[in-house]
Amino acid sequence: MNEKNNKDTKTLDIVKESNKVEKVAELDVLDKYRNKFVKEINIVRYISYGVAALTIAIVIVSYMVLMPLNAWAGIVPVIIALIGAGAFSFFSRRNQETKIQKYMSDYNDVINRHLTADFTVNDYFYDYRDGLKTKTFAQANILEDVTESASRNLNSYSYKDYKISNADFVAYKRDGKRLSSVFAGKLFSTTRTKNVKNQVILYLKPNKEVFKESGEPEIKHLEVAEDNDNYRIYATGKYKTVLPQKALDEILKIERNDVLADLTVSIVDNTVTVLLSYGKDIIAVPYKEPVPHLAIRKYIKDIGHILNFLDLI
Repeated sequence: MNEKNNKDTKTLDIVKESNKVEKVAELDVLDKYRNKFVKEINIVRYISYGVAALTIAIVIVSYMVLMPLNAWAGIVPVIIALIGAGAFSFFSRRNQETKIQKYMSDYNDVINRHLTADFTVNDYFYDYRDGLKTKTFAQANILEDVTESASRNLNSYSYKDYKISNADFVAYKRDGKRLSSVFAGKLFSTTRTKNVKNQVILYLKPNKEVFKESGEPEIKHLEVAEDNDNYRIYATGKYKTVLPQKALDEILKIERNDVLADLTVSIVDNTVTVLLSYGKDIIAVPYKEPVPHLAIRKYIKDIGHILNFLDLI
């Protein structure tokens, strides 16, 4: 973040890039970003309305007043007005796209930095336009036949023995010519030096009061080792060394509600992957609606539980 964005805002310290400390704005700055963006977009919109109205007025005057007097006197202003309106529309659209990208990037940058504010992390990296690949999702071995994906808002860092990447992610299956979404939310992927022999999958079920009917993962290659109203564990053989009770208790602290529908953890080989089914309050960037502070704080808290979970497995 540049100095202009940090001016007149409260800050807190986080660790970035080999213990280099940076300042990150408090979450209240998200409202300032949104208000500034809305104001800039509205100004561009009003100017566009004015240009359109002026173009129509020139066409009408040229057709009704100038053209009866002289054909070229009526045609030339119309041509100039249409070229000018087209050029304005082109450059206005590019300018608007730039503003949208900057707003979305700045907004998520603040949130991403808060995710690790209470933890010591190194080698922090963020790129809103970048994302995770389909193979990252496929390697978790949770859902079969996922062939395509869309991802953005990548942030990555090192935490103890883990190399962590986190991004917005949508996974698709192809049915003939149609693509159907099978997962949408946050994909949290980590690698470490420790390896496990058998895969273990933990599925935290949705809140039944919020989601009375919801689909569950189809895990065909593993047996159901535990199943209750709160969670289900898929595994083969001994799995409690891979998923000890303390780790399970920690991740069960994550509440499922209308912000986070459900959560799936895959521990396989040297990789731990977490699928978090967040809704639009976390995945979308607000424009007309207010900044969802409560949802964002829940997301930050959830990631804290996941990092604590990693310490215990």
